[in-house]
Amino acid sequence: MSSASTSEVKASPAVAAEDRLRADLYNFIGLLLAGPPDQMLL
Repeated sequence: MSSASTSEVKASPAVAAEDRLRADLYNFIGLLLAGPPDQMLL
């Protein structure tokens, strides 16, 4: 691969803090509703 092609690849678009928080909240709620809580969740 040439250095030109690797510099054009972007890891991911910037995610707003509010969107990250929403995703984390939905993940947490999903864990709560999926089954009984484990030690990590408690």
